[in-house]
Amino acid sequence: MERQGSFSSQGSGTSGMSGDSKASGMSAGGGNNKKEHDGQQDLLEQQQSFAAGIFGVLFTLSKEKVDSSRKFAVAKIFLDYIQLLVLVVHPSFGWHIDESLFIWKVIEAINLKNPIVNQGYTFYLGILYLVASILVLSLVLCIWVGWCFKNQRFPFVWPIKVLRLFVSVFFQVFYIAALGVFLVAIDCHWLSSSDGNGEFKKHYVQAFQDVKCTSMPHLAHMLVALTLVIVFIVVSLTVTAADFELNPLAKRWLASASSSVEFRAVLIRTVATLAFALLDDLRKLQGLIIACCMTLMCYSFIRWEPHLYQWANHVRAGLYGSLSWASMMLCVLLYRLPAEPLDKKEDFAQSMTNAMLAGLAPFWLLAMFISWFRYRWTVNKALDAIRKMQPDQNIRDVYRWPDVQTVEMVSRVCRKWDPNDDEVVDPEAVKTAELVMKGGMAFFSTQPNMVLLYSSF
Repeated sequence: MERQGSFSSQGSGTSGMSGDSKASGMSAGGGNNKKEHDGQQDLLEQQQSFAAGIFGVLFTLSKEKVDSSRKFAVAKIFLDYIQLLVLVVHPSFGWHIDESLFIWKVIEAINLKNPIVNQGYTFYLGILYLVASILVLSLVLCIWVGWCFKNQRFPFVWPIKVLRLFVSVFFQVFYIAALGVFLVAIDCHWLSSSDGNGEFKKHYVQAFQDVKCTSMPHLAHMLVALTLVIVFIVVSLTVTAADFELNPLAKRWLASASSSVEFRAVLIRTVATLAFALLDDLRKLQGLIIACCMTLMCYSFIRWEPHLYQWANHVRAGLYGSLSWASMMLCVLLYRLPAEPLDKKEDFAQSMTNAMLAGLAPFWLLAMFISWFRYRWTVNKALDAIRKMQPDQNIRDVYRWPDVQTVEMVSRVCRKWDPNDDEVVDPEAVKTAELVMKGGMAFFSTQPNMVLLYSSF
């Protein structure tokens, strides 16, 4: 009995010790869990602050629009076309272009690359680091704007205006030209099979044939240029993704209800510019990639008609149509150019150049007409169905909407102003647009784009 009692006593003591130990462990575990929870909470708050800063920058920049001017809108479209045209009709492909012509010198000046390269390697490095400084300054201003937005306090307004100017000119208007300047330091004939006795020397800069890419100090300059290219592309895509208009009655000349088409266009321009700069040793593949890019760009604007002002859609579609024609002729030139004799090669290049130049204007007009016809056919088809709607008819049975983009396109019928007051819209047009929106919601009520479009109406 005593042994049993003694044993029971010892067992109780052990249980008590065990219970205390468990309680202590639970307390310690609870403390660890609390610390872990606090750490996760701090990390979440930091991530939210970072995201809030980025959205603050994009929101602030989106309020400072510069394309409210018609002159700026026309200049932006024209300069974009000229920069893309250089990628297609550059004399290095074999086109017979008289480079002494004044108009070609103007085109080269807009493209920036050749005027800078012609001044020599040292001058180019000076421009490279000058542009790098502008890019760094833009990023610093972005950080400052994000900090101000987070704290809801803007002591100065001029940095926002300077940043908006940098973004508009540097990242949007001269995107291709600036990217091409960065890529000069990276264009080193990486895929060349030449041992140094051919037209190009492998691992030597295309623009400066006596500078080796894999040797210092150019290796350091090349790494700087590569960093600039990555940052430049990411910032441009981010700014483009945030550049859309929620107000269906916005009067900005290049306003778009969605940034998806312009975002896709920036990606296409990037691919075409990279192919032009880095695939000199694979001319046929280079020409094919550029042709695909130009054709896809033309198709995107004809298919989606992103701008609220239709003239902008038709003009851009026409310009990209002319670039598609030129790029198709480029493929014919590269794939069918005879290797010899020389006189036959020259005659073929001259005839292809003449055909390409002669087709630019007709294909511009043709693509404009296709864009106009596609828009009118899509809109009229939907509006005819809506006008024939019976009072007791289900809105879902009136017209089968193919996608949200078509709903937005047809809803632009509301952009009809009173001839005596450009601030007052036609009430009948607004009612029709409201029916369009309701029809879209009947089909796409779960899609965020449709919900955002409907809530902005």
